[in-house]
Amino acid sequence: PAVSPDGLKLVFVRQTTSGIAALYLMPLAGGEPRRLTQSPFPGLAWTADGRELVYAGRVGDAMGLWRRSAEAPAGLPAKRIEAAESGAFGPVISRPAAGSPARLAYARPVFDTNIWVRETSALSPPAHKLVPSTRPDTHPQFSPDGRRLAFTSERSGSLQIWVANSDGSSPLQLTTLTRGFINAPRWSPDGKVIVFTSTQSNNQDI
Repeated sequence: PAVSPDGLKLVFVRQTTSGIAALYLMPLAGGEPRRLTQSPFPGLAWTADGRELVYAGRVGDAMGLWRRSAEAPAGLPAKRIEAAESGAFGPVISRPAAGSPARLAYARPVFDTNIWVRETSALSPPAHKLVPSTRPDTHPQFSPDGRRLAFTSERSGSLQIWVANSDGSSPLQLTTLTRGFINAPRWSPDGKVIVFTSTQSNNQDI
């Protein structure tokens, strides 16, 4: 829940038994809640003037912070806050002195998984990172001839399919899909084609 700056309105998230959540607005003194939007995530805040709401949520394949008028009808699209990074949640808006700008703070989870390799013999050296980066690298698979590696990575800022030499050198981005989940790259038997799954516009395909 979040109370408006004037203390007259309350906005909150309600989750139904089917697991679907929605954002609701109602007078703080009581009354019937009015649904504003579906699928919010943790965190919501009022702007300093009490006219708009900032909340974390997903619209289509875009996950981040959104803003909308508190009086707008439920069907009116929200506007994404592009300055906030993908995955942002838990927004908090400052209450500045007159003449000073308001500021927005938020949280964003950061995951850094790397691809490791280890020989299978009992006397092999310890495992070591094969294609390290500061962003998640996952779902590796060597090509049938063992010379190349396909994997998913967020090192370009969004999840994409990458390939590299078998020693992790010369990584190359193959896909440029936007705001969609990409997973499980797999080589064809001749090593000429890579298949993968991707969710675009709420639909997952190969």
